[in-house]
Amino acid sequence: MRGAVFVAHQLPGRLRIRLWRGPSPDPTELRSAAERVGRLTEVDRVDHHPVTGSLIVHYDPDRWSEDEVLDRCAAALGASKLVRPGEPTPPPTEMAVMGSRLARAVAVLFGELNADLYRATRGTADLRILLPLTFGGLGAAEVLVTGKLPAPPWFNLMWWSFRTFTTFNQEAIADAVGGEGGATGLERVALATEEAALSKRRRRRPPPVPRP
Repeated sequence: MRGAVFVAHQLPGRLRIRLWRGPSPDPTELRSAAERVGRLTEVDRVDHHPVTGSLIVHYDPDRWSEDEVLDRCAAALGASKLVRPGEPTPPPTEMAVMGSRLARAVAVLFGELNADLYRATRGTADLRILLPLTFGGLGAAEVLVTGKLPAPPWFNLMWWSFRTFTTFNQEAIADAVGGEGGATGLERVALATEEAALSKRRRRRPPPVPRP
């Protein structure tokens, strides 16, 4: 499942959703994301831009509200959070921003499963609510069957310690990772890469023909 997706720009009938906050992703994965969003009933057309890792979503504002379209797009992409303009960015890490090809492939797979489940239940449930309920129910069932409440193993305690720290110290983590100017190292690399690509294209342009 994907982490956050970012609403980069919004106009009535048109949304720009950025999927990555780092260098451009695998174009194949970006096309797959565009196809999943394009299958939504609320969406008329989707354009994808590999350089920025973003989708341009077109919809009919007379039929659908912006919030409806954004929620459906987030579900189709398997996003755990939708960051709108002006909202704080979740604390990024290099693995969360980029991830390996295998990790992204697994995320795409579960994103598609999540979107299918969301459609099948008509928005009532998705994996984000069913998995916690399932694990919680299995834990309660074990206690009821055995009649015992054993102490959790050490690796569970370590994981809960990590999750508790990251949950209650998000601002400190964002400051530490974001560095100077609030931009991560990967975001600065992405900006530099895009600027270099633009400079290269400008150098390739033929010189203007002098007027007689």
